[in-house]
Amino acid sequence: MLNTHIINRDSLAGMGATLIGNGIGRFAYIALMPALIQSGWFSESDASYLGVATLLGYILGAPATNILLRYFGAGQLIRFAMLVSSFSYLGCALQDAPLAWFYVWRTLAGVTGAILMVVAPPVIVRKFTQM
Repeated sequence: MLNTHIINRDSLAGMGATLIGNGIGRFAYIALMPALIQSGWFSESDASYLGVATLLGYILGAPATNILLRYFGAGQLIRFAMLVSSFSYLGCALQDAPLAWFYVWRTLAGVTGAILMVVAPPVIVRKFTQM
Protein backbone atom coordinates (compact mmCIF):
# COMPACT_ATOMS: atom_id res chain seq x y z
CA MET A 1 0.00 0.00 0.00
CA LEU A 2 1.39 3.40 -0.96
CA ASN A 3 1.66 6.10 1.65
CA THR A 4 -0.37 9.06 0.40
CA HIS A 5 0.56 11.44 3.19
CA ILE A 6 2.55 14.47 2.10
CA ILE A 7 5.03 14.05 4.93
CA ASN A 8 6.46 10.59 4.59
CA ARG A 9 9.80 8.85 4.22
CA ASP A 10 10.23 9.91 0.59
CA SER A 11 9.41 13.58 1.16
CA LEU A 12 11.74 13.70 4.17
CA ALA A 13 14.53 12.15 2.07
CA GLY A 14 13.97 14.78 -0.61
CA MET A 15 13.99 17.53 1.97
CA GLY A 16 17.22 16.15 3.42
CA ALA A 17 18.89 16.02 0.01
CA THR A 18 17.82 19.60 -0.72
CA LEU A 19 18.93 20.79 2.71
CA ILE A 20 22.36 19.20 2.35
CA GLY A 21 22.85 19.96 -1.32
CA ASN A 22 21.67 23.52 -1.40
CA GLY A 23 21.08 24.72 2.14
CA ILE A 24 24.14 23.63 4.08
CA GLY A 25 26.51 23.13 1.17
CA ARG A 26 25.83 26.41 -0.54
CA PHE A 27 24.11 29.00 1.60
CA ALA A 28 25.30 28.12 5.11
CA TYR A 29 28.90 28.50 3.97
CA ILE A 30 28.25 32.07 2.81
CA ALA A 31 26.58 32.93 6.11
CA LEU A 32 29.60 31.61 8.03
CA MET A 33 32.19 33.53 6.01
CA PRO A 34 32.18 36.78 8.06
CA ALA A 35 32.70 34.80 11.28
CA LEU A 36 35.47 32.69 9.71
CA ILE A 37 37.24 35.82 8.43
CA GLN A 38 36.86 37.60 11.77
CA SER A 39 38.24 34.62 13.69
CA GLY A 40 41.25 34.42 11.37
CA TRP A 41 40.49 31.19 9.53
CA PHE A 42 40.64 32.93 6.14
CA SER A 43 41.48 36.31 4.68
CA GLU A 44 38.79 38.06 2.67
CA SER A 45 40.44 37.06 -0.61
CA ASP A 46 40.84 33.43 0.50
CA ALA A 47 37.17 33.32 1.46
CA SER A 48 36.25 34.67 -1.97
CA TYR A 49 38.32 32.00 -3.68
CA LEU A 50 36.68 29.32 -1.57
CA GLY A 51 33.32 30.62 -2.73
CA VAL A 52 34.60 30.33 -6.30
CA ALA A 53 35.68 26.73 -5.59
CA THR A 54 32.15 25.90 -4.47
CA LEU A 55 30.66 27.55 -7.54
CA LEU A 56 33.11 25.67 -9.77
CA GLY A 57 31.95 22.45 -8.12
CA TYR A 58 28.33 23.28 -8.92
CA ILE A 59 29.25 24.12 -12.52
CA LEU A 60 31.14 20.83 -12.91
CA GLY A 61 28.68 18.74 -10.92
CA ALA A 62 25.51 19.54 -12.85
CA PRO A 63 26.68 18.21 -16.25
CA ALA A 64 28.65 15.39 -14.61
CA THR A 65 25.39 14.16 -13.10
CA ASN A 66 24.06 13.21 -16.51
CA ILE A 67 27.17 11.13 -17.18
CA LEU A 68 27.10 9.50 -13.74
CA LEU A 69 23.44 8.53 -14.15
CA ARG A 70 24.47 6.34 -17.08
CA TYR A 71 26.51 4.16 -14.73
CA PHE A 72 24.75 4.48 -11.37
CA GLY A 73 21.15 4.50 -10.22
CA ALA A 74 19.60 7.69 -8.87
CA GLY A 75 19.40 6.25 -5.34
CA GLN A 76 23.06 5.22 -5.38
CA LEU A 77 24.10 8.63 -6.65
CA ILE A 78 22.04 10.44 -4.00
CA ARG A 79 23.50 8.33 -1.19
CA PHE A 80 27.04 8.76 -2.51
CA ALA A 81 26.62 12.54 -2.88
CA MET A 82 25.19 12.88 0.64
CA LEU A 83 28.08 10.85 2.07
CA VAL A 84 30.80 12.79 0.23
CA SER A 85 29.04 16.05 1.04
CA SER A 86 29.07 15.17 4.74
CA PHE A 87 32.77 14.34 4.58
CA SER A 88 33.43 17.65 2.83
CA TYR A 89 31.89 19.51 5.77
CA LEU A 90 34.02 17.52 8.20
CA GLY A 91 37.09 18.18 6.06
CA CYS A 92 36.46 21.92 6.29
CA ALA A 93 36.40 21.76 10.09
CA LEU A 94 40.20 21.45 10.35
CA GLN A 95 41.41 24.94 11.15
CA ASP A 96 45.14 24.38 10.61
CA ALA A 97 44.84 22.68 7.21
CA PRO A 98 46.46 24.33 4.18
CA LEU A 99 44.24 26.45 1.96
CA ALA A 100 44.44 23.90 -0.89
CA TRP A 101 42.76 21.41 1.47
CA PHE A 102 39.76 23.71 1.77
CA TYR A 103 39.68 24.27 -2.01
CA VAL A 104 39.38 20.54 -2.60
CA TRP A 105 36.64 20.07 -0.01
CA ARG A 106 34.65 23.13 -1.10
CA THR A 107 34.83 22.00 -4.73
CA LEU A 108 33.61 18.55 -3.71
CA ALA A 109 30.82 20.18 -1.70
CA GLY A 110 29.78 22.02 -4.86
CA VAL A 111 29.92 18.91 -7.05
CA THR A 112 27.89 16.84 -4.61
CA GLY A 113 25.47 19.71 -4.00
CA ALA A 114 24.83 19.93 -7.72
CA ILE A 115 24.30 16.18 -7.94
CA LEU A 116 21.76 16.32 -5.12
CA MET A 117 19.94 19.28 -6.63
CA VAL A 118 19.76 17.66 -10.07
CA VAL A 119 18.89 14.08 -9.06
CA ALA A 120 16.79 14.22 -5.88
CA PRO A 121 13.83 16.47 -6.86
CA PRO A 122 12.82 14.47 -9.97
CA VAL A 123 13.05 11.22 -8.00
CA ILE A 124 10.72 12.58 -5.31
CA VAL A 125 8.29 14.05 -7.86
CA ARG A 126 8.17 10.69 -9.66
CA LYS A 127 7.34 8.94 -6.39
CA PHE A 128 4.50 11.35 -5.62
CA THR A 129 2.99 11.17 -9.09
CA GLN A 130 2.80 7.39 -8.72
CA MET A 131 0.60 7.69 -5.63
